[in-house]
Amino acid sequence: MQTRHDRYVPMGLVLALSLWFVALLVASVSGWLGSLSPYSPPLLAGLTILISSVGYFLLPPVRVWFAGFGLHRLTAIHVLRIAAVPLFFWYGNRNLLPQSFVEAAGWGDLAAGLIALAVVIFWRSRAGYWTAHLLGMVDFISAFAIAIRLTLANPGAMHAITGLPMALIPFFGVGVLATIHVIAYDLLVHRRGLKAQGELRLSPLEAL
Repeated sequence: MQTRHDRYVPMGLVLALSLWFVALLVASVSGWLGSLSPYSPPLLAGLTILISSVGYFLLPPVRVWFAGFGLHRLTAIHVLRIAAVPLFFWYGNRNLLPQSFVEAAGWGDLAAGLIALAVVIFWRSRAGYWTAHLLGMVDFISAFAIAIRLTLANPGAMHAITGLPMALIPFFGVGVLATIHVIAYDLLVHRRGLKAQGELRLSPLEAL
C-alpha cells in the first residue's frame, strides 16, 4: 500500500534537485560562480553536501523513504561516476585543469564506479555496501584535498571548474553522490535498507 511518504518525498526530492541544478546553471552561465574568490569553490561544494545531509537527518519522512528505496539502488547510482571520467581527461588534455587533479579525480571516479558496479552485481551484503561507500567517499575527500592544495599553490589553477560542463560535477554531482554516501552510512549503521526489499544475499560476510 502506497503511503504519503511514497508520493510526496520523491516529488520533493525531484523539486529540490531541479532547483539546485537550475541555480547552478544560472550561477555558472552568468559568470557569478567564476567571479568568486578562488578559495570559495571547495567551500561551496562542501556546503552543498552539508546542507543536503542535514536536511536528510532533520526530515524523518525522507529517512523512511530512503530506507525503502534501499542500499542496492543507492549504490547503483554511483555507477554513474564512470560517465564523468572522459570529461576529466578532456579537460586535462587541453590543460584546463592541473594534471594531478585530473588523474586523481578521473581514475578515482572510474574505480569508485566499477566498485559500485561489482557490489550491486556480485557482493550485495553489508560488507559490500560499506566497501563501496567508504572507498567512494575516500575518492571525494582525496579530490577535494588535491584541489585545495593546488589552489593554495596557484589560486587560478582550478578556475575551469566554475564553467560548464565541469561545474556540474563538483557543485552538483559530488553534492548528490556524497550525500548518498552519508545516507548509506546511516542505513548501514541502523541496519535498514537491506532485507526490506530482498536486497541482501545470504553470505558469510552478512554478519560484518
